[in-house]
Order: sequence, then structure tokens, then C-alpha cells
Amino acid sequence: SRDDAEDLCQEVFERLWTQAPAWRDDAKLTTWLYRVASNLALNYHQRVQQRHVLDDGLVEFIVDSAAPEESVGDDDNAEVFDALQSLPDNQRTVMAFRFYQDVSVKDIAVIMGLSAKAVESLISRAKQQLRTRLGGRE
Repeated sequence: SRDDAEDLCQEVFERLWTQAPAWRDDAKLTTWLYRVASNLALNYHQRVQQRHVLDDGLVEFIVDSAAPEESVGDDDNAEVFDALQSLPDNQRTVMAFRFYQDVSVKDIAVIMGLSAKAVESLISRAKQQLRTRLGGRE
């Protein structure tokens, strides 16, 4: 809900404020922010045991990328959204970071506590599953 999102946002900035003295000057602030937000979101997700819902912007981006010469209708959006929802949480998360937030693979790795190779593998597997689920569209 909107209230939950606002509460999580406030908690992210509270954590950033209290952890600011430990921040390394050589680290990117955005990477640190994503890491804190990602951890809090994962904790929230585990508490309420709900699936993470992706923003329609990611759905539109993937549909637009998959079929640029075709017009995209609500049926296509719903189909892509369902396909994204069927992905495991870690694959859905890397897809959101990479293609919706335009976060680099290196930064996603730091945020999620994975190697860059693991992130690339998750993206590759997610793309393959989306292709299969969406009937092989590129």
C-alpha cells in the first residue's frame, strides 16, 4: 500500500542518516541507497509474504523492447506483467534494477551481495524464461 511504501521510504532515509558515519567516501551513494532500500524491501516482503509487484513502467519497457514495430495493447502488457510475476524473486529484482532503474551489473552485484557474473546469469535466465513464456518474441 502507499502507506507501507512511505513507511519503508522513511525507514530507508533513517537508516542512511544513522549509518552515514560508516559510509566510505569511495563508494557511490546511489549504490549504498539501493542496498539499504533493497534489504528493507526484502525484509518487508518476507514479513508480509507477498510477491513484489513491478511497476508498469518495466512492463512497458520490456514490451516496447520486445516488439518495437507493433503497437502494444493492454493484452500485451498483461501478458508481460504475468510473465514477469512468474519469475523467481531474485530474477525479477535484477530485471527491475537493470532495465527499469538502469543500474549497472556491477552496482546490482553490490546491492544484492552477488558477483557480477551471478547477476549476468540471473539476467540471462530471466530473459530466457520471458522468451519462453511470451512465445519466443525477441
